[in-house]
Amino acid sequence: MGLLVASLVAACVLILAACGGSTDSASREVDPGVLVGKNYSSTSVTGTPIPGGGPMQVSFPETGRISATAGCNRHNGALTFVDNTFRTDKLATTMMACPPPRAGADKWLTDFLSDSVTWDLQGNTLTLTHGDTKVVLTEGSPQT
Repeated sequence: MGLLVASLVAACVLILAACGGSTDSASREVDPGVLVGKNYSSTSVTGTPIPGGGPMQVSFPETGRISATAGCNRHNGALTFVDNTFRTDKLATTMMACPPPRAGADKWLTDFLSDSVTWDLQGNTLTLTHGDTKVVLTEGSPQT
């Protein structure tokens, strides 16, 4: 009888261990501090394209700050991270006049950053998602 109980307890322990938390990258939370001092440039956009073709460039000059452009004006301001998302406050922007279709890049960027943006960092690749639009960016300066 004692052997049967011990076997059942061991089986329960193995089952519970198998049901434990996952360590895959989808469940791993990355400290947003790893973004500080980094610059990223878009390599692909799915969903709504950037007017004028971009690229989208994003940098995180210091903790809680973002600087971004999608090909026309530069936008700067504060951001707050919550889990795997961030939100920006009202962003300050330069006031250059850009010719069409690049002129629409500012609205595209403010719309993209206007609400909660999901972010994921894998190596030197940063993926930002807002609604149906996903932007994949690589660390470093854009290729010209």
